[in-house]
Amino acid sequence: MSRFIKHIALWLLLVPWLASSLWFWLDGLMSSREFHAGMIVGVLPFAMAYGVVGMLLCMAVTFPLGLVSGIMFARSPEWLHRPDFRRGFTVSAAAVGLGMGTYGNTLLNTGRVEYLLLMIGFAAGTVLALLTLRLWQKGNGGASK
Repeated sequence: MSRFIKHIALWLLLVPWLASSLWFWLDGLMSSREFHAGMIVGVLPFAMAYGVVGMLLCMAVTFPLGLVSGIMFARSPEWLHRPDFRRGFTVSAAAVGLGMGTYGNTLLNTGRVEYLLLMIGFAAGTVLALLTLRLWQKGNGGASK
């Protein structure tokens, strides 16, 4: 049960909040006219606060996917022994992250593509999949063979 709670925390809280905070932080740095060392730290609290809003918006997608994948890994850990499944899961999560970045780009309605947002979404999906697989493989008697 502890592993399932960690899984849900990864999918719902940690990775979406970090990805949203990173994007807001980098966007705040890039949109400023002056760039100095104090600004790097000054923008960070606002980005972390806005990251909570981004995390809440991501829950519409991450909650059902996290719940389904958590139940699947808890009930049938034999999937973790299949290298094709691990690769497919990682690619699928990266595609979901990229899709969420694309959706975020359309919500912003800036008239241009935010490539940084797409890159962060793709990276967040990949990191989320790798952390999820590592979490579920850790106590499975060497499922990573």
